[in-house]
Amino acid sequence: MIEALKILSKENKAFPYASKIKIFFDYTHPPITQRIEKLNNG
Repeated sequence: MIEALKILSKENKAFPYASKIKIFFDYTHPPITQRIEKLNNG
């Protein structure tokens, strides 16, 4: 799953780091870095 997220972010040219304000106002899903961290930590 982590590898799939990395591939998708590369294909979509997603910026992996964003400020909390940007995430709050513009994102409908957690950023890639938060998703990967959650998968690693269970």
